[in-house]
Amino acid sequence: MTAKTKFITFILILIIMLVILPVLSSIFTDFIEVYKFNLSLIPKNHIANTAGNTQIYLNFFTKTHPANILGWGIIGLFLIYSLFGLSGLKLHSRYTQKDTYGSHGTSRFQNTKEIKNNYLKDNFGLFLGSGRQNLHYSIGMPGAYHPIKSTLNMQTAVFGSPGSFKTTSFVLPNIFHIPFMYSNLKEKADLTITDPKSELYSLTANYLTGNNYDVHVLDFINLKYGDSLNPINYISDDKELMEIAEGYIASVSDSKTITYSSDSFWEESEGQLLGALIGFVKQIYPKGQQTFSEVLKILTSENVRNPEKALKFFKEYDIKGSPLQLWNNYLLAEDKVRTNILIGLATKLKLFSISGIKNITGSTIIDIKKIGAKKEKPIALFILMPNKDRTFSPIINSIVTTILNQLYKTAYENANSLYSPTYLILEEMANIGKLPGIEVMLGTMRSRRISPICL
Repeated sequence: MTAKTKFITFILILIIMLVILPVLSSIFTDFIEVYKFNLSLIPKNHIANTAGNTQIYLNFFTKTHPANILGWGIIGLFLIYSLFGLSGLKLHSRYTQKDTYGSHGTSRFQNTKEIKNNYLKDNFGLFLGSGRQNLHYSIGMPGAYHPIKSTLNMQTAVFGSPGSFKTTSFVLPNIFHIPFMYSNLKEKADLTITDPKSELYSLTANYLTGNNYDVHVLDFINLKYGDSLNPINYISDDKELMEIAEGYIASVSDSKTITYSSDSFWEESEGQLLGALIGFVKQIYPKGQQTFSEVLKILTSENVRNPEKALKFFKEYDIKGSPLQLWNNYLLAEDKVRTNILIGLATKLKLFSISGIKNITGSTIIDIKKIGAKKEKPIALFILMPNKDRTFSPIINSIVTTILNQLYKTAYENANSLYSPTYLILEEMANIGKLPGIEVMLGTMRSRRISPICL
């Protein structure tokens, strides 16, 4: 209701009250004082005669009779209530939509008509749910679907406390539904899924395999099974090198398993040193040895720990470009500061001394260049991660960052649009740590046919 409509309504109600209340007050007074509570004594036309008597309106405002005082009180309460409401100070006992007033944002819940128009057309989209109660999910069932081919954004964020059925009511149905909705199309959709507790993999792997998916697993729970992926293999420029290094350091710092300084200087310095050493192995080592484990070995070697050897280290190997600049930045620090940077980075890279982590990141079995590209079979990649702690989050952060960067490179080779639409389902995304450049990517993922689902 607009302010003008509210004001007109207020005036009309006030006029009605000023007409009716004096009549009621006069009738009530006569009933008590004149007719002594005897209804049989009241004339038949008493109400009409009273309403037509102008004197009663004057008496209503000039005589302090109990009935008049009660009428004044009713009018006063109405005036106070209405004036506070008109001025925006009205207190509401429940939620009131205020999207037309943009001071606190313009978002709102969709109404029934909008839900019907947007989500109840067909099942080619992400499954959202059903309005029917106590209904179990079945593949292709009637319900609300977030349409893919529409003006709506395909970026999905799901919020809910533990036990609010985010996985069972949204994630699992869509892992089953996505292959189904592309089943009759020439193109197929690829899936990349972070999987706490490995329940998504155990419940959907056979279904995906039965739908001709090439299913891969990076297992950070058991560290014994599954495939392997070395993020360093997919670094093609200095920007990606720094994203991997900074993303890893930031994710370690976010983890509760490691105590760290709140001073960003140490994080930035460790990120620069890590970027320099990754650049070193990229330029000097054969491809099979370009791993984080080798980076850790270099970090703890005499060439880095000894201040005199460190000055000549990169020059002796003729390192060029950004890695050389990052190394020179590291050398600018005093010896004591460099020692602290070395200790801090060595602590953060200690995960690569674990044999299982060496196996997962020491080589590449999964060709992530195929994700989003034209191929014979669609790909479903599960990244299994423990849900009880965030020990391996930095490595998972590096892998997800690598996959995102590669998706953009793959899209660039196909007129900036992936041949195969790719759904990135990030279950427990907060436990991965901040992904470098994700804010910028979210603004361009739609045109690349990347659909992030963040939980």
